[in-house]
Amino acid sequence: MIFTVAIDGPAAAGKGTISRAVAERFGFGHLDTGALYRAVGVKGGDPILAAQSLTPDDLARPDLRTLEAGQAASRVAVIPEVRAALLEFQRRFARKKGGAVLDGRDIGTVICPEAEVKLFVTASPEVRARRRWLELGGKNAPKPYEDVLAEVIERDERDMNRADAPLRPAADAVIIDTSALTAAEAIDMATARIGAAIAAKTGPARIVFHLTPKNLEVWPEIRRPPLANRMIEALAGYDIDISAVLRREIFRKPNQARADGNLHLIEGGQVKCTGWLNIALAYLQGYFHADPEGTLADSSARHAVFDAAAVDVAAARAFCDGLRQRFVLARKSRYKQPRQFTLVPQGCIAVFLQGIEPSNLAQHFMSSEDMVRAVVDAAGDRPVVVKLHPLAREPGLRTLARLADDGLDLPPIEANIHDVLAACDVTVSFNSAASVEGLLHGKPAVLCGRADFAQLVQTAPRPEDVADALHRALAGPRDFDRALYWYFTRHTLDIDSPGFEGRLFAHLARFGFPRERFGLPPR
Repeated sequence: MIFTVAIDGPAAAGKGTISRAVAERFGFGHLDTGALYRAVGVKGGDPILAAQSLTPDDLARPDLRTLEAGQAASRVAVIPEVRAALLEFQRRFARKKGGAVLDGRDIGTVICPEAEVKLFVTASPEVRARRRWLELGGKNAPKPYEDVLAEVIERDERDMNRADAPLRPAADAVIIDTSALTAAEAIDMATARIGAAIAAKTGPARIVFHLTPKNLEVWPEIRRPPLANRMIEALAGYDIDISAVLRREIFRKPNQARADGNLHLIEGGQVKCTGWLNIALAYLQGYFHADPEGTLADSSARHAVFDAAAVDVAAARAFCDGLRQRFVLARKSRYKQPRQFTLVPQGCIAVFLQGIEPSNLAQHFMSSEDMVRAVVDAAGDRPVVVKLHPLAREPGLRTLARLADDGLDLPPIEANIHDVLAACDVTVSFNSAASVEGLLHGKPAVLCGRADFAQLVQTAPRPEDVADALHRALAGPRDFDRALYWYFTRHTLDIDSPGFEGRLFAHLARFGFPRERFGLPPR
């Protein structure tokens, strides 16, 4: 699909932030055309020759975001020959297959007057000057706010009154004034507009579930997995085409997935393609990944940065108290648990074996035997208990049998997982959901495999690292509420709590499928 989004506006209005975000959401290419002029300006020498000889290295210079580079860009941008030299480059980029987002000052009026979407992003000079001043360091900036404001006003005057392609909104542009908007609100407004334009050009998007043979066999009488069922219930009042197919070759060969304008959700997939989300239960019953990179250890949460200071403490406490009521106090987990209470040694190290799946997916850093041996060697006087995976008991029993043959006798504990977690001081696993459940109990975790929540716990890449990882875990904090709140509210879909429909549309919009892309009217 050839689809162009033109985003214009004055400096520091937020057009760059919006452009990068919507390009990522829709899988479009992104070109900051201002960087072209900044690169020409800072390159020095004859600006016309600089424009004609611009290279990718010029666009990667670290000084392109300085105030001086912006002023230089404004000066060279008034030169007709410079603009002509860069015009064709921009137009070729705009019509590339797969879609393109260009941001600048004359994209919708001169460069791409036929763009499918034209946005003009603006804000008051005072707001824009403050943003730029804060970007420069605020109170530590090299110049006071008043000077930055004067420069913003001066640049506006020059850009709006130049003879060639003055800064102004196209006649059919949608104005987004970000003066009183958060970045998220502005991005959502742009996303909605683009989604509506795509639906108008190519038709409303369909939703296609790619399911296992077991789940497809009972469709639609029994709609599984639960996320599919909940989505269909929430969208029942809308005219959206929803279907299911066998996941087939794309599950085994995810690089065969193609973007076709529809939303594809593949059960347990590892597809990385525009318009595809991978779905699976995310550790706790009722929470699901619908992720553009993968599920569980391979979800995109592994790239995110957790900042505890940015999380509301009261909201996190209330959220986790709800989880504790639902799972800990009810003594429930993903898999059926024994109801009777079992006495578990207090202060123990709880090791959770997971069968062969982490090994099959190359998520383990060591063998199960080496992990257990390393824990026992590091435990000192602490007791060690081992719990098997409910669906993979045989591999775990074989592991324990081999250890017993070497003189390490550790019979598996047959207890409700919450009895184990209440008694232990720390959990150890490759990347088990039990480690996440342990955080609800205030118990730290050591992982011996890849995980998308690794930054919330300690990791041991080798058996010889287990002792140090256990020491760090036991010496660290015991309150994980903010971490759990951050992970589950930002990276998963809660299908059970009230307000699911709103959460669903907000989640899908993050990946280029706002409600408008399904042909629905704005809220």
